[in-house]
Amino acid sequence: LPKLDGLSLIRQLRARDHFTPALILSALGEVDHRVEGLKAGGDDYLVKPFASVELIARIEVLSRRNQPATHSEIMLEAG
Repeated sequence: LPKLDGLSLIRQLRARDHFTPALILSALGEVDHRVEGLKAGGDDYLVKPFASVELIARIEVLSRRNQPATHSEIMLEAG
């Protein structure tokens, strides 16, 4: 990103109530970096280098999570 880093972009989007899934792809893989990315509003964090099959699987999971529910409503009762 030429004028803004990815975490700042995600923070700005979240502050404006935009909740498009954000998968962070980064060469920074220390725990502190991953935690910072998630706390900034990232939905997932994948460290480079990564396997393309893992990237695709993570994208599929994020896509599934953000689809409207098509299942019947389930009521849970505390017992």
